[in-house]
Amino acid sequence: MVRADLRKRGKRNARQGAIARANSGKSLTETAAGGTSSSSSTTTTRRQNVLLGLSAVLMVGMAILALANAAVESKQMRSLQHPDNDVLDDGGEEEENKAEDSEFAAVPPTRSSFFKANSAGAIHVDGFLIPSNLSGSMDTYPNPVGITEEERKAFHPVVRIPTKKVEVMVDPEGGDEKDAKKKKKKVAKVPDTKVMDFVDSSGLAPLGQWGPFQKEDGSSPDPRPRPKGKKEPTLWLGKYDEDRKNMYVSDMFQDVSNQIDGYAGSRTVHIGMDIGGSVGTKVHAFTNGIIHSVGYNPERGDYGNVIVVEHHLEVEKKKNNEDDATTKEQRKIWALYGHLDGKSVRGKKAGQKVRRGQVLGRFGDVHENGGWIAPHVHFQISTKPPQTHDMPGAVTMEDRPRALIDYPDPRLVLGELY
Repeated sequence: MVRADLRKRGKRNARQGAIARANSGKSLTETAAGGTSSSSSTTTTRRQNVLLGLSAVLMVGMAILALANAAVESKQMRSLQHPDNDVLDDGGEEEENKAEDSEFAAVPPTRSSFFKANSAGAIHVDGFLIPSNLSGSMDTYPNPVGITEEERKAFHPVVRIPTKKVEVMVDPEGGDEKDAKKKKKKVAKVPDTKVMDFVDSSGLAPLGQWGPFQKEDGSSPDPRPRPKGKKEPTLWLGKYDEDRKNMYVSDMFQDVSNQIDGYAGSRTVHIGMDIGGSVGTKVHAFTNGIIHSVGYNPERGDYGNVIVVEHHLEVEKKKNNEDDATTKEQRKIWALYGHLDGKSVRGKKAGQKVRRGQVLGRFGDVHENGGWIAPHVHFQISTKPPQTHDMPGAVTMEDRPRALIDYPDPRLVLGELY
């Protein structure tokens, strides 16, 4: 009986142990399965985080690259606007130039191979400051030939210009310039001329009349009718560095392939000086020299009969280490005398000597002066010898800075006529 009970208990315990082991195995299996699922989810999340991180890094890199490109473009733009800025903007030099440059407006440079611009926008050529305003006063232009007031007084007039007496107000010696009451009247002699404005004018003979004028030796009509009873100046002046957009309209000024001593393009800025008057007015050599070239430029709007003279200037300079001893230094400049009559060039040839005050020629009429209705001489000086009997009497606005050095203000020779 007892044994039977023991056997029953043993079987019951065995079954309960088997059930417990089975349940335990199921629990372990479920736990293992749950762990695998959790691990898979964690891996997916990590991958997503990595991808998000890479995307963020890529976006940041693209933003940095865009900023770098913008900085490079900005630097290139500044370089184009202010070529060679690293040379001109050196420390205190910019501060020293500020006062000097303040009176000149900023002009954007266009030919960096010809000139430099500082941070204020003022243009320099060969160390000379170029004025931004056209048709300025004589003292605003460079003097690359170094002509002094004493030299200028010794020059002979290219054209004898009459003078007139005018009353001017002057400051008494030792007086205060600001005290108007102390100013005194003084009679002074000034050139008796009329300064013309050719910005919006045309002085060429009409195209349809140019041929007949040449063939028939036509005469110029009087370009300046004089009202009765009113005395007008006998001579007129055409300004240096004047933009004559409506005057230089003939083919020779618009031919961009026409190279004259390195200057081409649509040329409108006048870089000589005109002295106008009656046909036959005498033209003189301002100082000694030799004839460089002579000829006839036949195109409508050209010089017609023209003479180029190589003038010799002598300047006294002190010798080194010697107090009173001086030496004479010779300089050369070239001067063009254009729009002359046919007789002016006859018998003249390169190499002939020219004396100060010598009559080189006379104002030509419309049929021989290049087609200009108003007779005049175009006077232009150059710091370099021309290739032939020609100089670019007008240049493009782009070439203006260089041209004001190559072809300085003629008033350096003629004096302050206006």
